Amino acid sequence: MKTFHALLSAFVLFAFVHVSTAQDCTSCANDFRSNRQPAGTSANSPTLVNTNTSSWFNSIRPATNGIARFSNPGFYKWEASGNNPVSIGGLILEQGVTLILDRQNSNQVEAFDIVGGCIIVKNNAKLDLRYFTELKSVTICVEAGGKIIFDSRRVDGTRNDFKFEDVVINLQGPTATLEFGQADLILAEDGLAINGWTGEDICSNVTPPTGGVSGNISWSNETINICELLNGRVLPVEWLYTNADFHDKERSVSIEWATAKEWENSHFEIERSIDGINDFQKVGEVQGMGWKDSITEYAFLDKNLPLTGGNMLYRLKQVDFNGKSSYSKVVSVKVSTIQSTKGVWRAYPNPTNGEQLKINLLDRSQYDEEPITFRIIHPTTVSNVVSVKSENEMNDTIGQMIGGIPKGIFVVEISWGQKVEHIKILKK
Repeated sequence: MKTFHALLSAFVLFAFVHVSTAQDCTSCANDFRSNRQPAGTSANSPTLVNTNTSSWFNSIRPATNGIARFSNPGFYKWEASGNNPVSIGGLILEQGVTLILDRQNSNQVEAFDIVGGCIIVKNNAKLDLRYFTELKSVTICVEAGGKIIFDSRRVDGTRNDFKFEDVVINLQGPTATLEFGQADLILAEDGLAINGWTGEDICSNVTPPTGGVSGNISWSNETINICELLNGRVLPVEWLYTNADFHDKERSVSIEWATAKEWENSHFEIERSIDGINDFQKVGEVQGMGWKDSITEYAFLDKNLPLTGGNMLYRLKQVDFNGKSSYSKVVSVKVSTIQSTKGVWRAYPNPTNGEQLKINLLDRSQYDEEPITFRIIHPTTVSNVVSVKSENEMNDTIGQMIGGIPKGIFVVEISWGQKVEHIKILKK
């Protein structure tokens, strides 16, 4: 199975604005450069359309940017030959036309390169691509009753590849259909967009299904990447960047990210891993914008860092309104180990009844007016981490908290700069 070369942000399966260098289908249908192929037959054996000029009306074969028009109802087969692909700008299949695009030999070059134009498959017409084909900057319109098949005579090598770059397929009604057979779907960054799919999500993982139909699109057991193609839909966000920075003085990590656009984006969950990439835990949440077409910048400050420090890994879990989620890239930041001290702070009175407890500095040389964080740890409860700016503010806050601490031994954990100290206190 080949690598899936796609960014799911390129998949848009509903109505959307798509900038493409291809012609739209209306102008393509009226293109005066279109060439007409002679009449075929409706029998099972197709009329062969050769690449040489004798097969074409007025002996003019479509040039690289030309549009090949099949206007007479019938069954046709156009085969590439030699060591080069046939390059054309597009195809128009009028009503009642069936066209097979194939290759005479079995070498490893594509049969057709279709670039910069359009493909129109009209009512009761069928386009069957049977060999390695590449489409670039092409708009494809399949009218009601029309059908396109992406298949292959071979499942080995690259002969069943179908490459897409900046391609839009418009399915114009529920009876306009696509069929994927022995197809390996390879997509460039701008990949493939499908409008008018009437189906629903077909699988929840990256394993291709065993074959079936979802709305007006069907596939076979050999179709590669069908899940990613059909389940892609409109991604809730388009990521611009994700960064993480450690702030030594405050001992915190700031995570900053931005989106270029958002679609049904509920919120972001900030996840952190300390022990490895597979051990992510949620450390915070930030609300999304819902729907927005312009750049939005976000930030989150992680103050509750582990004392041991180390290499912190962060990622963002984006959650849309229906509960589906996607992830940003993983970013890493080095967090320094905090130094454990003893005798810098002193609690008094100790033991205490909780009414007059104070914590003061004994060794002021080890404190440089840094912000202080602390928490109270009791065998039955642990408080949230509290951030204060001074020794006096810490004592005021502890005085408000101590009444809710059960009797017995508890610990006050004080952190500042790159240092931490634990003070045992007995509450009577």
